[in-house]
Amino acid sequence: MSRAIILRSISVRNSQNNLRKMSTDKELFQADISDDALLNHLFEESASLNVYDKSVLNLAAGAPGPDLFEPLPDMMKKAVQHRMEIEMNNNNYLFQYGPTAGLWGMREALANFLTTMYGDKVQRENLILTCGATHGLHLLVSSMLVPNGVIFVEEYTYMIALQLFKEFPNFRIIEVPFTDKGVDVEKLNSIAKDIKKDTNYNTSEYKPFWAIFYTIPNFHNPTGVLLPPDKCKQLVNVARELDILVVCDDVYNLLYYGDEKSPPARLFSYDRPDEDGYSKGHVVSNGSFSKILAPGFRIGWMEVPQRLAVKFRLSGIMQSGGSVNNVMFGIVQSLIELGLMEKHCDWFRAVYADRMKVFCGILERHLPDGCSFERAQGGFFIWLKVPVDAGPFLAWCAKRGGPGAVPAIRFRLSSLSTSYSKAAGDVTKSTNSDGASTSQALRLTIAFHNSATLAKAAEDLCNKLKTYMKETS
Repeated sequence: MSRAIILRSISVRNSQNNLRKMSTDKELFQADISDDALLNHLFEESASLNVYDKSVLNLAAGAPGPDLFEPLPDMMKKAVQHRMEIEMNNNNYLFQYGPTAGLWGMREALANFLTTMYGDKVQRENLILTCGATHGLHLLVSSMLVPNGVIFVEEYTYMIALQLFKEFPNFRIIEVPFTDKGVDVEKLNSIAKDIKKDTNYNTSEYKPFWAIFYTIPNFHNPTGVLLPPDKCKQLVNVARELDILVVCDDVYNLLYYGDEKSPPARLFSYDRPDEDGYSKGHVVSNGSFSKILAPGFRIGWMEVPQRLAVKFRLSGIMQSGGSVNNVMFGIVQSLIELGLMEKHCDWFRAVYADRMKVFCGILERHLPDGCSFERAQGGFFIWLKVPVDAGPFLAWCAKRGGPGAVPAIRFRLSSLSTSYSKAAGDVTKSTNSDGASTSQALRLTIAFHNSATLAKAAEDLCNKLKTYMKETS
């Protein structure tokens, strides 16, 4: 039997076994990887996220689908050939330890690429190359925050970021209320002021910040919300006044589906050195190629103020290993210089825009009464509010072939630690800042499946919601 057949049979058997075991919303999102099973990809670790399982219409995982990888072998062939020809005439420096901030040529090419795509100037000297947004986030938290520091997070936020923060037990993780326009900046200001005056934080040249605010301002995960310009300005002012580092998870910024030529401005652009009130820089834009090229490249970048760029160039962990993923960055530099990266990103944006249009159009026509959502202007996600508890509904769907999604409670801090805003009560009640149950919403993604499959999934979701609502009313 061939290895490919063995892998397929293992995948099908694992999916069937996992589906039989799923009965509660908790089980839906538990992954057991302790046995180091033979896996083809990350999503086989959890049945609820296995978008490759064709027996289930799964709308849970925010990742590109295999059809979007089809151009990559030819693109890589051209880029590798281009780069290797350069290396043969350049002492093969690409294979040596690279400079700590990352390849100079790649950072120059990336700055030019982002300047074009953003419609706003990006400086090479502000870029630090990383292994992806999660690596960048880990570097920022471990390098910039005092040992007893505070991490502020939005009321709903990227669930894996919460897991990362949990691995730093000395940090306080504090939830900030979230509205349909993004984070409640006024509440962040008042909460942070109260927290800051309660404790002594010994900031220093090596650990310059007492607090970090982790946010996803553009095409938010999980809600798809875009933080308005007035709130962006207000947030930057709060960060300057209270000396907080705002870390923006900016992985969706280039996936804009609106009518304007350029995407909405990233928060970093509101904190420029030439503006009144600037104070050394308090915003970081943390980006990734995972959403605009492919996750398997494992590369990204941070756009940081100059004082932080200097710190990273002098960082022990960066100096010890040199530039991360040096060879891969060299190849992607060629993708950019050959014009292939911009073309690929434009194609991604067009494909995703169509998927969002198709999926949302069916939801708008067929959702039952009591359900609501706002069509996102970009990114991967749709935040669907439903009049039933999402967890039991999704478990019910799993026994009927899907569709799969992620319940709102998975994006809350309440399952990890006590938040400031709920300190006087029981955080396990899982209510949002408006008093509504956070169990009555779910996150859907348009990223993985093609438009035809998404149309089928949307219709199936609407029909199953109608049936479930009748059965449980």
